[in-house]
Amino acid sequence: MTSNLDLTPAQIKAAGTEAGRVYIEAEPGSGKTVIAAERFGVHRYTSRGDFRAVLALCFNRAAATELRERINTRWGRTALTWPHRVATIDAYLHDLLGYLLRHGLLTWPGGCVELTVADSWKAWGYTYPDTSSWLSIIDGEVVPCDITTYRDHLEQGKCTHAEIRTVLNQALENHALADAISTHIKTSIRALIVDEIFDANELDLRLVSMACEQDIKTTIIGDPWQALYAFRGATPELVHKLVSRYGFISCPLSESFRFRSPETILLAECLRARKPVELSAGEGEKVDVALAWKWQSLWSAGTEILPLSFGPPHTAAESAVALLLNQLTQVEFGLSSTFLNDALRNLGILDPAAPQRLFEWLGGVLASLASDPVQDTWKKLSLSIRHETKQYLPETGPYRELENIKKRVASTHPYRILGITIHQAKGCEWDRVAVRLTSGEHETLRKGLDSENEEHRILYVGLTRARFSTVAI
Repeated sequence: MTSNLDLTPAQIKAAGTEAGRVYIEAEPGSGKTVIAAERFGVHRYTSRGDFRAVLALCFNRAAATELRERINTRWGRTALTWPHRVATIDAYLHDLLGYLLRHGLLTWPGGCVELTVADSWKAWGYTYPDTSSWLSIIDGEVVPCDITTYRDHLEQGKCTHAEIRTVLNQALENHALADAISTHIKTSIRALIVDEIFDANELDLRLVSMACEQDIKTTIIGDPWQALYAFRGATPELVHKLVSRYGFISCPLSESFRFRSPETILLAECLRARKPVELSAGEGEKVDVALAWKWQSLWSAGTEILPLSFGPPHTAAESAVALLLNQLTQVEFGLSSTFLNDALRNLGILDPAAPQRLFEWLGGVLASLASDPVQDTWKKLSLSIRHETKQYLPETGPYRELENIKKRVASTHPYRILGITIHQAKGCEWDRVAVRLTSGEHETLRKGLDSENEEHRILYVGLTRARFSTVAI
């Protein structure tokens, strides 16, 4: 069974193959999400007597939202009626732990069965270091360390995805718990689709292995050239071992629908063939977006480029400047600054209506920024922020960051260019893209890229986002 979409022969094979284990290596712009949605529908509407779930897993919320929309558009909203669903891998891990707790196979501190899970402890105003060694499973109980606030949070049912991963990693080392998880996977899932498989870490891949061992139809989709998340524990080198061990058939998608000019077609071919590349300079050229590996590289570029962040805010002062930057990015692009929610949490601003109240105050600060010294701007910013927070703000602020915002406000360029990191750009595309390269990155391109090197893969992703032109700035 395949769809009536206008698909290429390679896409039809990938979408409709009846093989039990399928590996779809999808190059940039080759229709990866379209095929994931097709494959979901194929599994959803075959084996109608099997009431287990068709489950698609993604590694971030944006990707999950996009895949849901594709499935709804292609197959109708009944395709995602329970138990069939698209979820993030973190949400599914939460479900697995919930199963163990509800069935009394594990006991959470305080006897909690339902957990409230956040991305980080900042959601509750705390900053803990690495908590991976703070939990142990002893005789079927999850036992926390003796740090009082941490233990109290857990007993209230509060935790982060890191705690869930820690507990599940330990549970899988216990034969009885591992068997229970494996049996639950077998009885609840009939088909599994994992997008961006090269972003998976060892725990994620172990769950995929368990699905294979239970003869669940399993599709994994990704591109080894676009694996960027080693810093999150991703282990792309293990994916090929998984493919080999469980006999996945390969359905490569190499025809790209993104590249629409001879220039971008040739660039993509040379990058993937590990050939030397020299990007043309694009100073003064109007582009849709500017990309770089690091935020600081974007701020050191021309003042026509407005980055969405300075990086994660760690202090109250950095958080206050992040709110001012958000004021500017909202005005210029209609976009929130990256890490806005972190900044609000750092400042203890939890009222959902607070950002709207602050918008008025910060608008005045931004309006006077071009003419005011940054020291005066910091005083005005501090006074504005204090309307919503009790957090201490120092007398001296992050003047370098304020100076960078000031330069953008005072800029006379006729247009403004959005600046984001390459990690944020993954999965996106624009007509014209500028990439901010260091001298070392230029030299790397001259020698050719290697897919085994993560720094090279980051460059590859950045240089394959454009439909018509990619330039260096």
